[in-house]
Amino acid sequence: MLKTIIKDPLTHFLAIGLGLFLLYSIVAPDDTDTRIVVDEYDINELIAKWNLQWQREPTEDELKGLLDEYIKQEIYYREALSMNLDHNDEIIKRRMAQKIKFLTQDIAENSEPSDEELEQYLRENQASYMSERRVTFSHVFFSPDRRVDAEQDALNSLQSANPQGDRSPVKLDFIQAPLFRIRSELGFEFAAALSSLEAGEKWQGPIESGFGFHLVKITEVDPERPNTLEEVRAQVINDYQYAMQQEINDDLFDGLLEKYEIILDFENGPDSDLLK
Repeated sequence: MLKTIIKDPLTHFLAIGLGLFLLYSIVAPDDTDTRIVVDEYDINELIAKWNLQWQREPTEDELKGLLDEYIKQEIYYREALSMNLDHNDEIIKRRMAQKIKFLTQDIAENSEPSDEELEQYLRENQASYMSERRVTFSHVFFSPDRRVDAEQDALNSLQSANPQGDRSPVKLDFIQAPLFRIRSELGFEFAAALSSLEAGEKWQGPIESGFGFHLVKITEVDPERPNTLEEVRAQVINDYQYAMQQEINDDLFDGLLEKYEIILDFENGPDSDLLK
């Protein structure tokens, strides 16, 4: 068994790797910080993370295991940095850049915009905060499953003051229903056709839905209008903070960019206008 392990190529690979690791640790300059301080904040953070995952406090043994793992990770992390293992690692680069962006996110989320700022943002982006057209209407349903020609029957019933249809799969009366709700219940084509009609005393149609054909009587139409701040406050605050975060990110990057000289060093690549 021992001879088999010794002859195993994987064993040779691991032995060579361990040897290189030990050699590097001997000859490389050791500027690694060897003090690992674990304070109350670290312990509380470990407990909080455990609590979040398991919905309970860790036992004493579990907390000791968490602490051992924390110390092990910190040692490996510092040794990896001292060996420059983070160099040109795409995942580490992306993660560190992401953490910088998280800092600006905290700034944006912790800033409480005033009503004046929100009102101005709402005015500048009014098209994104429009109240959809609302329609109050009744309909009569004609089912293709119960009739030979449901569409023709609907047409024949148009002149009746009280047309008689079939049992409807949805309710017959809609009060100030926004178009998105009509779309969800009767389909996009029905909502589009309905929105092209005006209010009046007569039945109109037929309009086709996914269920069949409908005659409709529209009694009221509330046109599209801008929402007030109070109607969309939560959404405006969220969008405002996101826009602020993007602006802070852009300003931060522009400031940092001034510290660096960007050199495009290639012979057969994009032209010199690439960064303009």
